[in-house]
Amino acid sequence: MTHEFLQLVTLTFSGIVIGAVIDWLQDVLALLRPTKKNRWIKAGIIVFAWAIFGVATFFLLWRLTFGEWRIYDPVAQFIGMMMYGYWFRDAVLIIRKILYLLVFRPIYFILHSLVYVIRQVVRAIFYIFWVFIWPIRSIWNKYFQKYLKKKAR
Repeated sequence: MTHEFLQLVTLTFSGIVIGAVIDWLQDVLALLRPTKKNRWIKAGIIVFAWAIFGVATFFLLWRLTFGEWRIYDPVAQFIGMMMYGYWFRDAVLIIRKILYLLVFRPIYFILHSLVYVIRQVVRAIFYIFWVFIWPIRSIWNKYFQKYLKKKAR
């Protein structure tokens, strides 16, 4: 296997990965409300992602060919992105859905349950504290607060 063919396959695969990550990023950013401020934030995130991919591609080229750039390198990445869009997108979406159901949703459930339990414990402590403070507060409101209001006039 020649070095150029290995570079071509690697950059095509990196194009597939870039397509998948950009697709995922657009799906995540679509969850934000479409306000004017969010449009600028979304655009900034996408531009930042493309800049990161550019640096990653240069690093990949540096590791493969010591930074030597050939004309078929961006073509291979573009072909990789098109391959993702036409052939691999459905498979990646199925894998993302499976990962969501098997990994992220249980983690979300555990964290949500933990926050709920902590919130209920804090609420119970607050109610216990309130039971002891309520008589003092009612005495304060009944006697001393009226006295202070009369004195302030």
